[in-house]
Amino acid sequence: MNRVLVVGVPRSGTSWVGRVLGSTPGATYLREPDNHEHAPFALRAKLELPGYFYPALSAGSSARRYEQLWQAALAHPGASTSAALFLAERVRRRVSGRLLRTASRTDVRDAFQAPGRVRLGLRLAALLAVPERPQRAADAVVVKSVHAQLALEWIAQRFPVQVLLVFRNPLDVVSSWLSLGWIDAPGADPLGELDPAVASALAADLDVPVLPAEASPLARATWVVCLLTRVLQEAARQHPDWATVSHEALCTSPRALFRELAARVGLRWGPDSDRLLEQLDREGSGYETMRVSSTVVDVWRTRLSEEQQQEALAVIRAAGLGALQHQPDA
Repeated sequence: MNRVLVVGVPRSGTSWVGRVLGSTPGATYLREPDNHEHAPFALRAKLELPGYFYPALSAGSSARRYEQLWQAALAHPGASTSAALFLAERVRRRVSGRLLRTASRTDVRDAFQAPGRVRLGLRLAALLAVPERPQRAADAVVVKSVHAQLALEWIAQRFPVQVLLVFRNPLDVVSSWLSLGWIDAPGADPLGELDPAVASALAADLDVPVLPAEASPLARATWVVCLLTRVLQEAARQHPDWATVSHEALCTSPRALFRELAARVGLRWGPDSDRLLEQLDREGSGYETMRVSSTVVDVWRTRLSEEQQQEALAVIRAAGLGALQHQPDA
């Protein structure tokens, strides 16, 4: 069985990539089984680990529930798939999912920051939770994650996965976060979603300057985007066998590059994938996957003010990512 793991920073185009590759012949797609905001078992597994939203695991770390999560997601031998189990899982998944949806984003963040004071509803959601798994048998499974950046080595050591890293211009990522209210909404703080001890250690390892305490919400969010991007860059450098792709390149020539990408990770292209690409190439908003691909490159130019552009660029350049984005016009 072919297992493909698509990983990128949130809002970097991983859903587009995952859905299209998951539509190839003989493949099935599983979206973010490690996302604690919609998968209760992810909350249960990640609350036990360092890193908060982004589990930080070295290759030899022990993480039993996190391993169960990926064993089920990747349809790995040892993950039971009996009919009775599927029925029991559906019931538990439905109940735990409803409990999880009663919590706010702030409630969830607070659960990571203070595990001893988790709200009752979240505790019940975690207790009843079961791992997410593909909904049908297939020759290949394409799984996408926006939270596995700091655990990639750990996952790849335990499971036979083909890793695909998706990169996007940090300015476009930040502008997307801003448009969705992830940065300036009440209670929003992307930096608070990353364990401070883990963030400090990574910044030191990657030579990324630490932000001053008075940094603005936009600067804090940009710093998180840069840090996670640098982690993925380092992973790509250490693993030349892992596939990489840029969102900008895919937008420029989606059909040709998606075909090449599918072949790179051992998937066959087919007419269903061509049709899906056409269906997705239309206006969309929010969390929808639909986008007119030719219009989303450098979308930051219309979403960010001149002041916001310069503030974000200062963080990006300090993090050593100037080559990943186009500079504003002089």
